[in-house]
Amino acid sequence: MSTLSIGAQGPQVAAWQSFLIDRNFLTGPADGIFGPATQAATEKYQQANGLTPDGVVGPATTQKAVSEGFHPAAAPNFPPPGTINVVFDISHNNGASPDFAKAKAAGMQAVFHKATQGQHFVDNMYAKNRQAATAQGLAWGAYHFGDGSEPTSQADFFLSVAKPDGKTLLVLDFEENPSGPGMTMDQAKQFVQRIKDKTGKYPGLYGGSVLFNDLNGTKDAVLSQCWLWIARYGNLTQLPPGWTNWTFWQYTDGQVG
Repeated sequence: MSTLSIGAQGPQVAAWQSFLIDRNFLTGPADGIFGPATQAATEKYQQANGLTPDGVVGPATTQKAVSEGFHPAAAPNFPPPGTINVVFDISHNNGASPDFAKAKAAGMQAVFHKATQGQHFVDNMYAKNRQAATAQGLAWGAYHFGDGSEPTSQADFFLSVAKPDGKTLLVLDFEENPSGPGMTMDQAKQFVQRIKDKTGKYPGLYGGSVLFNDLNGTKDAVLSQCWLWIARYGNLTQLPPGWTNWTFWQYTDGQVG
């Protein structure tokens, strides 16, 4: 990768910005323009890693970032190849009667619904919406929002509510918990291993900045067995160490990206 500094533009800049955003050094967007905000964020990254804080992405900075999972050439242009806008996720927060027929007519192929959180919370719309969505021919997926409680108990609780059949896609939502202790990476590993032991298959793993930060540039042998649902809002994304591709890319929250 060529040296990046003030005034640089293009996909390599956007890839660098995405890397900084995922590690909380920069507040988006990844617009591909190396301006003062990107320079300041680069300096912060350099200071945090014992590098000369000159705000220039040179060989030393690039080498350090690559060791933490930065892939200068791996940020794909948007839109990604293949079909986009085919999957959506919902919970009880989306109301009592989602229009699944309208979603199907618009080209949606699958819906992921929150089933559980922690060891006790059940989404009270899960069963009703499952019946309505599958009646419209939508593929069904269930996700569990992980917290800091005992992970194998969480996995068993999730399976008891999700009631997966052979077609149900299961996902662990691994992100910051705004209402209490979050799930650690070790707990996430125990959770997905329990799902594997019970169902014969690893679940999907949904993650963004928390996943990047906890991996800290190192592949995890267990988590990397999961198919990846990457959360990265914008027109470029990065892959965490351990994955060579994503299965789903959540590139927008409906407002950002």
